[in-house]
Amino acid sequence: LDEVLLWRTVAEVLEDPLVPKVFQNGLYDCFVLHYGYNIPVLGAKEDTMLKFWEQYCELEKSLGFQASILTNEPYYKFQRKSGDTKTLYEYCCRDSAVTIEVCNSLEHILTPSRKQHYLFNVAVQEPLLYMELRGIHYDKKLAKERLKEIEHSVYEWQTKLDNVAGRGIDSMMSRETLLQKAQEVCCFKRDL
Repeated sequence: LDEVLLWRTVAEVLEDPLVPKVFQNGLYDCFVLHYGYNIPVLGAKEDTMLKFWEQYCELEKSLGFQASILTNEPYYKFQRKSGDTKTLYEYCCRDSAVTIEVCNSLEHILTPSRKQHYLFNVAVQEPLLYMELRGIHYDKKLAKERLKEIEHSVYEWQTKLDNVAGRGIDSMMSRETLLQKAQEVCCFKRDL
């Protein structure tokens, strides 16, 4: 009975659009809560994974990594696997606090144009969740054809970039010369 009351209370907060929510990879959490527990999450305002990606797209996006460079919080992520209930509960509370701290730190870093793009990505989460929950219909044959077109285009542009960088393969090179060059680069043993 206590667990039912607890879930109902949590659901009321999550379903209230007037209570703003801050996530780390919110699309995943919202999907699990909706699909697994029939709790639609409303009022998702921030997502630290998306916000961090907007500024540092080449870096790891985990909360542990973000916390290590944006907060003074000592490393705590190992506590997630603790068998001790008290340690696990403290970990969960710390994770929530760190998520908000990271979110606030990132607020001061984003340029106006990046902030605008970030807010667009946050807004798109709801339609993406809708598609995840209900599925989408698409033409598999057409998608396969389009993928081939895109891959062909990528290969063409990669060849052009390789040629500009002086790294391309001369298309007039004989097969034997091409094989010899490949062996020079790839093989430790140069000949029989």
